[in-house]
Amino acid sequence: IGLFFCKYGSLKLSRNQFGTVPLYYIHIPNIFFSFSTSLSSLVQKKNVQQYLDLNIERISSYCTFRADTSRTYNDSTFYKHIKTILPGHILHVTPEATTLQPYLFFDTEQWSNLKDTSDYSNQLLKALKASVEKAARHGNIASHLSGGMDSSSISALTKLIFPEKPLHTLYADTDTDLNRESAYAKLVAENIASIHHEVKPATNDFEVLSNITAEYGYPECSGSSPALHTKLMSFASAKGCTVLLNGFDGDTIIGAGYEYLIDLVNKKDWITLKEILLKRSKEV
Repeated sequence: IGLFFCKYGSLKLSRNQFGTVPLYYIHIPNIFFSFSTSLSSLVQKKNVQQYLDLNIERISSYCTFRADTSRTYNDSTFYKHIKTILPGHILHVTPEATTLQPYLFFDTEQWSNLKDTSDYSNQLLKALKASVEKAARHGNIASHLSGGMDSSSISALTKLIFPEKPLHTLYADTDTDLNRESAYAKLVAENIASIHHEVKPATNDFEVLSNITAEYGYPECSGSSPALHTKLMSFASAKGCTVLLNGFDGDTIIGAGYEYLIDLVNKKDWITLKEILLKRSKEV
């Protein structure tokens, strides 16, 4: 986080590219400006408390299944007048207004020479290897292994890059109809010779969610239980691991396959779409 005082009564605030530390602010034109890395701390300030109208639209989106995780990324919070500075952005503040602008840009020119599927695959592998190496180079390593392609790739690459390091793979044994993949996880663990564990998730979801909300100032937005994540982290820590990898971002970057359904709709291929939906409906 950076803070820069400028001429003529203005200032700039920046948030780091990965948003490790949150940064909230409230600006009431020509009256006051206040900011904090803690939302709960910000709302306790006396001059802020009269501007704590709830952002009903944002809350409604959060409470709607799959709505919040697929909405456009913006700077809104659960409070109408309180905003958050986005990662990789700078907020320019004057008495009259605020302006949010990115200071980092995604450069695609470096891949302009790629021509076919093989080129893209090799480049993806190179980038993924570099990311895993950077994340796991220090300390003892654990990896959340669900048995799917994303986490299996991360776990396998970790063992490939650091063959001398013991690798703990953790499978969250939720024992539900939609998530019985222990056989896949065991197969991956056997092939990469990891120290494999099946971890039963905790059941204190409301307690964990309350602690997360108090810590970060907002509820966690996730498709799975927060108690599951914290149990895996505490389990890895108890095994002496200081790094816990996962494959959560794979669906976000490469896609989860739902794009294919949209493509079928656009092509009006109703026969194939019906076949796929019938198969999917049997798994739900």
